[in-house]
Parts: sequence; C-alpha cells; structure tokens
Amino acid sequence: MLKQSSHHLTNHHLTNHQTPKRPSKTPLCLAVAVALSAQLAYADETQSDEPTVVLADETIYIERPSIGTQMTVGRDKLKHRSATLGNALAGELGIHSNPFGGGASKPIIRGQDGVRVKILQNGTDVIDMSALSPDHVVAADTLLASRVELVRGAGTLLYGTASQAGVVNVVDERIPSRMPQGNIKDNIEGETLLRYNTGSNERVATASLNMGVGQNVAVRVEGLTRRADDYDVPEFQSDVMLDYLPDSHNKSTVGTVGVSYIGDKGHIGVSYSRRQDKYGIPGHNHHYDSCTAHFVSAIDNPERAVAGRYYLNAYPHLMDDDDIVNTPHFDSCKVASNGEEHGHSHDNPFGFDHDHNHSGPWVDMKTDRYDLRGELNNPVRGMDKVRLSLTYADYFHDEKDPGNPTRTTGIEANTDDEIREKAIADRGHPSAIFTNKGFNSRLEGYHSPVSLFGGTLKGMAGVQYQTQKASATVPYLPSYGDTSKADPRYLLVPHTNKNFSVFALESFNKGNLTLEGAVRYERQKTPVHYDHELLAEKLQRHIANSSATNNKEPQHPDLSPYTQSAVSYAGTASWEFAPQLPSVCDLFA
Repeated sequence: MLKQSSHHLTNHHLTNHQTPKRPSKTPLCLAVAVALSAQLAYADETQSDEPTVVLADETIYIERPSIGTQMTVGRDKLKHRSATLGNALAGELGIHSNPFGGGASKPIIRGQDGVRVKILQNGTDVIDMSALSPDHVVAADTLLASRVELVRGAGTLLYGTASQAGVVNVVDERIPSRMPQGNIKDNIEGETLLRYNTGSNERVATASLNMGVGQNVAVRVEGLTRRADDYDVPEFQSDVMLDYLPDSHNKSTVGTVGVSYIGDKGHIGVSYSRRQDKYGIPGHNHHYDSCTAHFVSAIDNPERAVAGRYYLNAYPHLMDDDDIVNTPHFDSCKVASNGEEHGHSHDNPFGFDHDHNHSGPWVDMKTDRYDLRGELNNPVRGMDKVRLSLTYADYFHDEKDPGNPTRTTGIEANTDDEIREKAIADRGHPSAIFTNKGFNSRLEGYHSPVSLFGGTLKGMAGVQYQTQKASATVPYLPSYGDTSKADPRYLLVPHTNKNFSVFALESFNKGNLTLEGAVRYERQKTPVHYDHELLAEKLQRHIANSSATNNKEPQHPDLSPYTQSAVSYAGTASWEFAPQLPSVCDLFA
C-alpha cells in the first residue's frame, strides 16, 4: 500500500537517522476538476492501491472480443488502474505483474513472461524491446485503450507459436470503425480524463475527439500526458533511510491521429501515433559496465584464439562449447584503490553503495507507429468478414548514464579529481542503445457461423508476414578514452527477423460446452548483419600473429542466416458447470 506523502519541505542537512522527504505536493488536478464542475468518479479501492480521482465524460462503444479471447478488461476498469500494462492487469485471474519502477511493467501469466507472453496492439505486434528486459516499457497505452483482451489456449496460435502462456491484445479506437454518435454535437463526440494520486504525485490527462466529415469520413485525435515523481514507500534503506524509491519517476507523452472511410459494408482507415517516455531505472548503476567477461579461450592475445576462431571477440554469439574456458569469470571489476574490493554490499537493497543525492540511469524512449486497417463485411456468401492490417513502427530507446562522480571503473585518468570530472562528463551519454524497426501485414477471413450437431461452429483463417530489424548496442562512454580500435559490444547482434505464417482456428459451442482447435505454420529466417570489413581485418591480424607464433590455422565462421520451419497445433475444451444449491428463501418463502 502506498502511503500519503509528507507535506514538509525537504531537509538538506540530514543525519543518518533522519528520513529525507520530497517537496510537498499540491493536487492541482482536483482544483481543475472542481472548476469544470463535471462528473467525479472515485477509483474502487479493490482495483488500485493509489488514491485516485477521475474526471470523465465518456461514451464508450465496445466491439465484440476477438475470436479466441478468454477474458476482457474494459475501459471502465482500465481508467482507474496503473498506466503500465503489467500493473494494470495485475490482480486479474492468473495474472501478476513484473514491475520495474514507475515506468515499466509487464504481465506475468501462469508464471511466465518475456517472449512467452506476446503483446499485441490491435491484433498486430506492438514492435518494441520489452521482451528483452523487464526494465523496458511496453509501447502500448492502457489509458487510451477501449479494452485489453487475454487470449489463452488454442487461440494463441493465431498470433505465434512461442507464446504458450498467453497473448495480451491492447485494443483502442485510433482508426474509427463507426461514425460519431454525437455527445458534443451531432457529428462530434469526445472523452476526457484527469487523474491525480498522492502516492507518486502522478498527474494524468487524456483526451480524445471523434469528428464526422460528411456522411462517410471519421477523424479521431487523441492524446495522453503523464508525469509522476518517485513513488512513496514506508521506508527504503539507501545511504540514509528514505521514504521513497529512488529513480522510480516517469514521464510519458502520446499523440495519435486517425482517419477512416466508413461505408455500409465496412471501413478502411489509417493512423499515426508517436509516444515518448522518460523514466528512471531503480537499483541500476554503471560501475561494472567496463568489466571484461572472460569466457572464450585465448593465449596472451585475444586476437589469437586457441582454435583459430578470430571472430569471437567481435561476435561471441558464434561460440560453441569448445570455445568456453573451464573457469569463466569477469576481469577489471575492482572498484577500490587497492584493486581487491568489488564494491558489492548486502547492507541495502541496491547491493552497492548508493548515494541518494545522485540520480541513477534513465531511459529515453520514442516510437513512431503507422497503421492501416480495413474490414469488409459479407464480401461473398458464406464469408462473415475479411480483415486487413498493415503496421510499421520505428522504435528507439537509449539508457543514459547519470554521470555519477562515485564511479571509478573504466575511466582513463591519473588523479582522483580527473576521474571524478570524467565520470560527471559522461552524464547524458548513452550507455546502451536499443532499436527495432518492424513491419507487420495480416489478412484474416471469418466464415459465417454454421449450425452443427445442435451447436454453432465459428472460425477463421489467415496469413501473416512480418519483419523486424533490431539491435542492442553498448557504446563506449567518453570517459573510457580512445576506443576507436575496440570491438563492438552487442547485447543483441544486429539482425532482421523475417517470419511468414498461415493459421486457422475453429470454435464449436453447444450449451456449456466449448471446443476449440487451431493450427499454425511458420517459416522464419534471421540473417545477422555482420561487419565484413571488421572480420577481414581480424583475419589479417590473426594470420600475422599465427605466422609469428605457429598458432593454429584460422577457422572461418558460418555466417549463413538461421532458417527454421515449424507446424504447431492445439486444442482446448471447456465445460461450464456451476450447480447451485437452493437457498432457504427459494425453498420456503
């Protein structure tokens, strides 16, 4: 439970037994709500631990859930919950959250997360880097969503083969599928939401506007802004006792515009959305980023690999079991002047000496997303509808160094003052860069319901093609000195993942009995983007060193793309059986 924050001014002269306080908070959004004299709705305490006030004027139109959906969380709940996806769904049956401060959280379903839980936006991949690490934000907005769907069982094969735990689909109305009904004017409708909570001094504002142009064109504009400080906790042990979690702040801005042509047989529309986030990473530091992982066999020079595999320092993902040393370890991790201490501490939750006066690393994220979606109803006899989705997204985030003056590792300097100056000068420089540019195309066809054995058979089939060009790079900070000849450092080697798939699902329902069966064929190809000039240079250096030391002949790497095909199938059965004993009133009243 988040506690109410203190209204005392921050004391800048602290002793070890005093608790630093943040500046007092003024709930400005409450004043705005009163001034507008609009409907107030208070958050249900069972839905959120954060004291929340919501200003809303809304007209919500919910389409039927996507086929295969087992659970839906509607707009009426989402607007009272956390702005991050995992925390917003936490508490639903079988779902927990994997939060990382105030900026990122992902849902855990049946004890699994990461790639085992696929995140979609309007039925196509969200295209971000959230599956790579829990401190990466999911680039989908629950506060702008009309609903969030959870797909389990056979229905997960409609979207992939690796997400056995479940699929989470965030559905919004960025591309209008109907003409506005007019809660403002005849052809204009809108919705607003203002929210404030004392747990993190969070200020949230969302607004959307649907406008009809003529009889068949609808335009939608929506946006979100969110600001939150470090959130309150009863106590947190840093170098002093704190009443907040350092680096749990968040700042988000989202803007979307969409336009659709809507006719009697369906609609087609396009949209553009931009999202920018800036949030802290609690418990993170860069003291050990300069450590060298000694995993690959070498003699006295890493360019002369024992097995002649000269390319492993640049591309260690090409190693196999024979390349790994008997005792893998890290080098150059000493932080003390005597070269012995590693600086780890178990006296506080961070595991290292933390100074609350210096901020930690933060993430700067931005993503641009373009969508085209269309739906044609009853195109031919026996066909209920056909859907087309095209998505392109350009995602980028980097992790910024805080310029912490206590960092001493990896800095080329002669004096303590020079080390401190260079460490401070690193502030704002990226210590990690993540990129993902993706395209997703999807065509679905739904057949009309068929009466069969006294029940109803519904189903669909489709085809999908997607590509994602992604990488995760660890650049060298300026304090490292001259790194022009250093090997590139990759958390995820630059690559393009190409995936083609065909899928189908049938669902039979009779009374309380539901049977589902699905099948999916996928073919995946993943070429890696190697720097061939770098490999050629390393080969020449290896040959030169080998001739002088009689080292082994070079072994050239296999750079062919990874290619794999797979067929997956699944079936589920459910029976709703809930007998109820009669009450006394039923029997005798």
